Amino acid sequence: MRKSILIAESGSSKTDWVFISNSGEQRTSSIGLNPFVVDSTHVLETLKKDTFFSKIKNDSFELVFYGSGCSSKKRNEVIYNGLHSFFPNAKIEILHDIQAAVNATCNNKPGIVGILGTGSNCVYFDGKKVDTGHPSPGYLIGDEGAGMYIGKTFLRDVLYKIAPSDILSAFEAEYNLSSSELIEEIYAAEHPNAYIASYVKFLGKHAEHHYTEELVHRCFAKFVKFHVVQFPEAAQAPLHLIGSIAFHFENIIDDVLEEWKIEKGVILKSPLRGLIEFHKK
Repeated sequence: MRKSILIAESGSSKTDWVFISNSGEQRTSSIGLNPFVVDSTHVLETLKKDTFFSKIKNDSFELVFYGSGCSSKKRNEVIYNGLHSFFPNAKIEILHDIQAAVNATCNNKPGIVGILGTGSNCVYFDGKKVDTGHPSPGYLIGDEGAGMYIGKTFLRDVLYKIAPSDILSAFEAEYNLSSSELIEEIYAAEHPNAYIASYVKFLGKHAEHHYTEELVHRCFAKFVKFHVVQFPEAAQAPLHLIGSIAFHFENIIDDVLEEWKIEKGVILKSPLRGLIEFHKK
């Protein structure tokens, strides 16, 4: 009999869940559960909203939560306490989302692993242990190359009216927001990092526009400069990337990696399938 396990892979915008048991795989999704922006009560209330969780609430199983922002004991406790309140009989482990990326891509071989979703992060895996490098300062200061950073750069260009006129016209037609209304929505958002990152979808619709290509190129080059090449191993180890930004703008990323002479590794939109295989071993 296979031991049941619930795997959660959580970014700032969305959490993907998969429950693996003798009955197979069952999946659901919820909002992102980043301890920088949610508390234990928020985690608990999120679980209460979905019958997917209520069906297994009192079962005994392993629960592995990989989460953005889960990088310290204090922040991990925020997530743990919320999960434990709902799943009292589960054996719970909280891991940083970068560990999810490592487990899903490296196959126990050395490599540099980056996350490019709503936020960004980067580590070096030597085949046995993870070197986290310098600390990730979060969306207010860092997140170079991520959806938050790209979205912030884009919205600034919109508000300052320095984006190309056709981009500005298309933006106005799609969102119908005045400058003051846009600013108000940004600062009133419950999760401002995810809200700002949501505007990258607009850039995705104009991915072949020279403005989008230049903007994303510039933002990803900063990710390489500040995060990837902090590791001397970048000269010979492949760079694996996880996240929606990496997946949807892969062609632009290819150009940047060629300029920096960095070997391209695996690029995945989500680490979930890799995590499922990892935990089945």
